[in-house]
Amino acid sequence: MLFSRKAGDWKAVRQEEKKYKKRGCLIYLTILLVWAPPVYPKYGGGDGSAGNPYQIYSPAEMVQIGDNSEDWDKSFVLMSDIDMNDYNIPGEFPIIGHMQWDPYISLPFTGIFDGNKKKITNLTVSQIGHDFTGLFGYVYGDSALIKDLTLINPKINGMASMYTGSIAGRLRNATISGCKISGGIIRGTSNVGGLAGYNLNGSITNCIVETTVYGSSSAGGITGYNCGNRIENCSFSGTLSGTRDLGGITGENDGQIVNCFATGNITGAEDKTAGLAGTSRGLIKCCYSKANVTGHQQAGGLVGRNSGSIYDSYSHGIIKGSYCVGGLVGLLYEGGTISRCYSVCDVDANAEQRGSITGLVESGFAWASIAPDNFQVSDMMTENIYKMAGWEFAGETENSGNNPWTICEGTNYPRLSWEKPIAGDWACPDGVDIYDIALLAENWMKRRYSADLNFALGDGIVNLKDWAIFSKAWKTKKSVPYWNARCDIWPDSGDELIDIMDVYEFMDRWLTNGANEFDISARTFRPDQIINFYDFTAAADNYQKN
Repeated sequence: MLFSRKAGDWKAVRQEEKKYKKRGCLIYLTILLVWAPPVYPKYGGGDGSAGNPYQIYSPAEMVQIGDNSEDWDKSFVLMSDIDMNDYNIPGEFPIIGHMQWDPYISLPFTGIFDGNKKKITNLTVSQIGHDFTGLFGYVYGDSALIKDLTLINPKINGMASMYTGSIAGRLRNATISGCKISGGIIRGTSNVGGLAGYNLNGSITNCIVETTVYGSSSAGGITGYNCGNRIENCSFSGTLSGTRDLGGITGENDGQIVNCFATGNITGAEDKTAGLAGTSRGLIKCCYSKANVTGHQQAGGLVGRNSGSIYDSYSHGIIKGSYCVGGLVGLLYEGGTISRCYSVCDVDANAEQRGSITGLVESGFAWASIAPDNFQVSDMMTENIYKMAGWEFAGETENSGNNPWTICEGTNYPRLSWEKPIAGDWACPDGVDIYDIALLAENWMKRRYSADLNFALGDGIVNLKDWAIFSKAWKTKKSVPYWNARCDIWPDSGDELIDIMDVYEFMDRWLTNGANEFDISARTFRPDQIINFYDFTAAADNYQKN
């Protein structure tokens, strides 16, 4: 058709050419639109920048991070809780961030992973015979950050290798903050930590680890080895076992451990086993351990072998070993110092070279540090004994420090101010006990926690309030604080002691009409001639309060 024009009709020919070119372009574009593969957003959204991080919604997207090393300098945010059991991973989980020695390859994670206070459950990582094992194998750089992430029931296996941790195998110049590990098990050979295997000039803050850790050497509840920077406001609770250099916070410490604590059971087959650090050449300040420690040589409530400095700390546990066993430190050497520290540990009486403060001092000194040999154990439950030594407590105005400590006078040893009470621990945070039941009873069915119960007017009901009054006086005698003669209801004439016999008498009249002598709250407010839950509430209000 194009060549059917008369010769010389070039204008018409050109018009036909333009028409067909346009038609051809339209056909080509149509083919592209129909056959081109769809373009999906990477991960669950975002572009990987700090302001618009890649969004992670699923186990598959977590695996995708590990498979794409070109993204290891990007930012990520976890958008929902993830159960890794929901994804059938072919082979092993692809660890995020990698390093190897021979040949030397360094591909660390240098970006940001914001856990967004979400959880990853049932993460399993196994890398036997290869170093740098964890969710992140190697995290490096001043801007690298992992924060606000919780791992539930992680199973991390780095046996026959170095640098194993639940979140990071090795942390260098980077930060882990606000993370929590709950349950699971972390196993490795050396430099094994509940959170990070090896911390080189990194920062670990505000983390809680509750898990089981096993490492042959240099193993700890938070890190296996802490070198150069700070672990602060962290805690470990669980079981730690291995051979040597084992500690509830770190196996070896060449940095700073501040405002941390450890509880649970720590067991070492050989030397340098302790509640906080197996070996410390750095600083430990404002920390405590309530862990039970079993070692062989150089076992301590806080440190197994110390050549560093320990300030304003205490230990309270059972410490067992055969040689160099101390309530605070097993072996003090190379100029190590212990200052303003306390111990109420039960130290193995059969150990050679044992002591309530140190097992053996080769070089160094301990000053202003005391143990039960010098005072009553009950003294350690009073704020004054610590303040006299220079400790700083929350609410003080006479010092310019951080005031890291708090205490429930007469009921518990000092605790760190940052510790959050567990659910239901409303009364003087030291565990959920009868105090908290009392507060619950006091405010039962009230819209405001501090509701005015308006006892003076009376409501014609005897309920838990009577029990609260009774319990406040429990185990008291006449002329001591909280004595209440109204609660001395057995025998009839009273015996000037509130004890179990009064409880029996009280319960015999429980919900009994007309038992006015046992209607304790009625003696203060309006009688209602029945013993019931109103009386119980009254007692629970102050049960064994100090």
